[in-house]
Amino acid sequence: MLPIERLQKIQVILEEREVVSIPELEKLLDASKATVYRDIKTLQKEGKLQFVRGGISKAPYDRRVELPYHVKRSSNVEEKKRIAREAAENIHPNSTIWMDSSTTVYEMAKYLRPDMNLKVLTNDLMIGAELAVLPGVEAHVIGGMIRKGYFTLVGLFALSNLKGVQIDTAFFGSDALSIKGGCMLLNSDEIALKQQVMAASAECLLLADHTKFNTTAFMSFCRAEDIDQIITGKELADSLYDEYLAADINLLRV
Repeated sequence: MLPIERLQKIQVILEEREVVSIPELEKLLDASKATVYRDIKTLQKEGKLQFVRGGISKAPYDRRVELPYHVKRSSNVEEKKRIAREAAENIHPNSTIWMDSSTTVYEMAKYLRPDMNLKVLTNDLMIGAELAVLPGVEAHVIGGMIRKGYFTLVGLFALSNLKGVQIDTAFFGSDALSIKGGCMLLNSDEIALKQQVMAASAECLLLADHTKFNTTAFMSFCRAEDIDQIITGKELADSLYDEYLAADINLLRV
């Protein structure tokens, strides 16, 4: 295995597991202890991992800086799939839904059944591409300005295209979430759009993996209690789960 392939594989492993030991890496990479340590040191210098008790883990990232789209897509994938599958179960046949620009919401497209006969609106070009080939789905991708690198449509054109729309269920993502700060984003471009969609929706659900909880970002688009249900993964700590339930927030772990 080439050095660059080993470095990539280590990062993939750390996306799937919270902690991995050095002996485990030696087996997974089929490499010597010296080689594994050299690769770890390289990734540590790049800020991509950290040493922890029992081995190494993915380095915590600065939530004040938005991650590239491809990194978001590859993070906590199995958890996002479980969340997305559960969210899809909340959809009623013959309804109009909103699929927000979110890598967790993106996974929902894979669980939409042809017999549901849905109208789906989205401001995400990647979600639109998935919906385009799904039978039984009438897909509407709203216009607007593209956020470079994120395939998201925002701005005045996007807002004007939503006037008069009535939505049964809206599915949102967020960059951060807390009881005090609500549902937050790292950029302000999408705030007005999310708020307009919420105002037009009978029901609003937030799909958030466990890493988003009790973190902060630049700007809030709603309070946590404004969301009808938050769906997250079973990875969320019991203490956090209990904290949100005590605040009378409808939170589901899957």
